[in-house]
Amino acid sequence: MLIRAIKRTINTINNFDKVTRFRLINAFFVAWGLNLFWPIIIDLKGEYLLAWMISGFMILETIMVKTNRYVVENFSLETVFRASVIFHFLFTVTACTYFISPYFMIITESILAIVDVVVFSAYSMMLTTYLTKNYPDSMEEFQILRNGLWADGTLIGLSIITLITMFASISYGIIAFIGFNICFSGWLLYNWNFYKQKLKGIKT
Repeated sequence: MLIRAIKRTINTINNFDKVTRFRLINAFFVAWGLNLFWPIIIDLKGEYLLAWMISGFMILETIMVKTNRYVVENFSLETVFRASVIFHFLFTVTACTYFISPYFMIITESILAIVDVVVFSAYSMMLTTYLTKNYPDSMEEFQILRNGLWADGTLIGLSIITLITMFASISYGIIAFIGFNICFSGWLLYNWNFYKQKLKGIKT
């Protein structure tokens, strides 16, 4: 049954255009990689940061979402994608500082998250606009599949980090996150010119 479900999902992904396939694949791996780290971040924030500091960072992240209009109107999809690759790589590298100072890592990751929310939310909006302009009839199926893939990636990431932190330590969880996301960053860098090649003559 599981193999059949995987095959069905792959076949459904293949029904979309190349840009949307790329988006769906990346969404799955982002959910997987993010949830290798998210429980650890929550744990460490509770240990090293005061409540007002945590809420302060959350307020800044929310405020930065207001910049979406500026980013969408002034930058191309290609540029925003490349920015997301850079920040994803920085987010991964910064996790290495845990082994020097967990407090420094938490502060740095929290600052990066403020910028990340600007880039990734704008990137998502621009891809949704692309899809509605070029393939409006596929929007419903896309939303269902995207949510399913995000849930699958989340479950895999959370299951792995649960087992690691249950039987080992947070340090091994950080190593798992770094290892996975270095590989994913390599994939993104390999596709550095993806949108430049795929969007010629297409509405974005």
